[in-house]
Amino acid sequence: MNVYITAVYTLCSSILGGAGTTEDIEECTSDVFYMAWKSVDKYDTHRAKLRTWVLMIAKYVALERRRTLMLKVNNLPFNEEIITLKIQETMFSTIEARETLQSALNTLTVQERELIYRRYFLDESIKDLVNCYGLSRQSIDNRLWRAKKSLKDFFKTRNEGG
Repeated sequence: MNVYITAVYTLCSSILGGAGTTEDIEECTSDVFYMAWKSVDKYDTHRAKLRTWVLMIAKYVALERRRTLMLKVNNLPFNEEIITLKIQETMFSTIEARETLQSALNTLTVQERELIYRRYFLDESIKDLVNCYGLSRQSIDNRLWRAKKSLKDFFKTRNEGG
């Protein structure tokens, strides 16, 4: 199994993405090998290679872990400071870039900011947003489109003016 640890860790990491911490990824990787060990009698050498079988287990364990982690996030009250913290952790390393993005986000309504954050930072599905807000899919799509257009216009105006 040591042969597959890197592949399993990489797969778990890509599925959990921003939903989990490094500890969550490591725990998920351990769970994969535990599940493989428990169900080794179900492995059929004629159906798949061992690597494929282990990675299949990894995929399903990681997806289930992601769902669990996302449920925890969805039950938290929305806090605008989360957006700022997420921005600081990601690609925007300079103070000016963070301030610019925060200014752009501040041009949106609270609901638009929530939708943008949940859809593009937390990678929530449209279906989850529909269930959370009690709006139609078309309504969510329209609000996201308008919010993205507002952000695009903000940056376009800023680039033309500065």
